[in-house]
Amino acid sequence: MLMKSNVSSLADILDDIIRVEDSKYQEFDYDHNPTLGSMYEALTEHVVDRMLPPNLELKMVGGFIYDDKGYRSGEIDRMLVRGEGKQLGFTGKYEYHVKDVLVIFEVKKTLTKDDLIDAYHHLRGVSRAYSEYFEDYLDNGGDINVAYAARSFAQVTGLPAPKKYSDIHEMTKEDALIFYTLVQDTYSPIKIIHGYGGYKTESGLRTTFVDFFSEQKNQPGFGVPNIPNLITSENYSLVKTTGMPFKVSRFDDGYWPVVCSSRDNVVNLIIEVVWTKISIVFNAAMPWGDEFESDVMVNLLMGKFATDESSKQSGWLYSSVELKERMLRNVERLVPWEPVIVSDVVNSVITQIGWLGYLNSNEPYFKKLCKKSGLRKRQLLKKLLDTNLFTNDDHGNIEFVWPDMAVSDLGSGKYAISNEVKKLRCWCEQNSFDSRLSLFGQV
Repeated sequence: MLMKSNVSSLADILDDIIRVEDSKYQEFDYDHNPTLGSMYEALTEHVVDRMLPPNLELKMVGGFIYDDKGYRSGEIDRMLVRGEGKQLGFTGKYEYHVKDVLVIFEVKKTLTKDDLIDAYHHLRGVSRAYSEYFEDYLDNGGDINVAYAARSFAQVTGLPAPKKYSDIHEMTKEDALIFYTLVQDTYSPIKIIHGYGGYKTESGLRTTFVDFFSEQKNQPGFGVPNIPNLITSENYSLVKTTGMPFKVSRFDDGYWPVVCSSRDNVVNLIIEVVWTKISIVFNAAMPWGDEFESDVMVNLLMGKFATDESSKQSGWLYSSVELKERMLRNVERLVPWEPVIVSDVVNSVITQIGWLGYLNSNEPYFKKLCKKSGLRKRQLLKKLLDTNLFTNDDHGNIEFVWPDMAVSDLGSGKYAISNEVKKLRCWCEQNSFDSRLSLFGQV
């Protein structure tokens, strides 16, 4: 029997609180929408407060966001902030600089298309304000730690992780757009549109989002950094997969899945997003626990760099996946965690990288491995990159995405590999394999 992670256990507790309170709110007898809206905003604050570590002086408030150039947001339902901010009289509302806002919540009792559109445009202004602050910060000599975004970049593209933000100037336009997006989404405020009720089907929520985006062709403000990180509607969610924390690899045709739909517990998703943000901003170890089941999300919106031939303007070119509800229901959503199973040839690659720090695909040894596997060079490289555990640079150097790699010998020329040592050891024990692992660190 698989144990629940701390995230799932906390989500279950908070979900119970929401169900109890929501049932009370359904009996609210007064025809006064602002009061009912305030009740759901307060419920969101109550729930998120219980996700927060006690020693970081974070708090949930309502109010406004500003920058140094005169930007003032409309009223924000709730936002997770650090520092004191400025209290607005005796209202209980606060004003915070955009750099001190970690997460923004637009709260809806029942999410409709009009609500989604209004919230998107409201949050888009915050994204723009942070982007301008970010550029000014760098122009004035500021420095940022890109380690988290860089590793996400390696997983998404199969290319080596950049060492610093200025490496963006050495990238292709396609890769630079992805790296910029990952960095922006790491540091800008997380944007959540949280609907307690609304769409009764996953396909309905997906269709509404795609229709909205389709209506905005060639309009500014619809690049990937502006897309909310999470849109929830009762039991369904649209999840941004740009590294905070969810991510999907770029396809061979250059398209990158940037929004997926999910049927996972909505509170579970909120915890993962909030904790990821906190862990990065404060370099804090959050009490994740080990999750031995994975939620399967379904691709919805893909994007890639493109230049319009007539206007010569560059930006995001989008493509969407349209699926009927019946097809979405047939997708198995909760699957057990598993390592990547590889051949002895891939194990030889791991061993070589563990010894030397890399393996060059142009060297005779790699050609020997290709011959042994019966694969061409391009095919073996693709097999390695498809694991999301290796990168390959322009010089042919193959390296690990993560600093370490754990390997379990399953016998018969098969090996289980993962960067998550504890999970791999538990998987081996549960499946009656030897739990003694070989650990390789990149030199």
